Amino acid sequence: MSGGGNGETLRDVVVRLIDGARDYLRAEILVAKRTVIEWVERARPAIIFITVALLLALAASIVLLASLGLALAHWIGVAGGLAVAGLLALGTAGLLVWLAYLRITGKDQ
Repeated sequence: MSGGGNGETLRDVVVRLIDGARDYLRAEILVAKRTVIEWVERARPAIIFITVALLLALAASIVLLASLGLALAHWIGVAGGLAVAGLLALGTAGLLVWLAYLRITGKDQ
């Protein structure tokens, strides 16, 4: 039983179809793998920025809480300096989150 005018059998056509599908699947997996690797490479610095920003935000929260306690205890004085330090830490954390956002979205170039 011939599958076409060139002497190919149906079995030959199916084998060729399966081989083509395998090659296509391998190519798609390779593209997906390279895409994930590229995304991870681009996101790595942003992940570091976010981690540092979270640590600074935590430290700033502690400083601001300490400032509130000192403000209530001393009615300003030392608390003013601690509050400014806490706000500076929060501002730095915000800057790092903004840099991470730019890095992830690719707008940093």
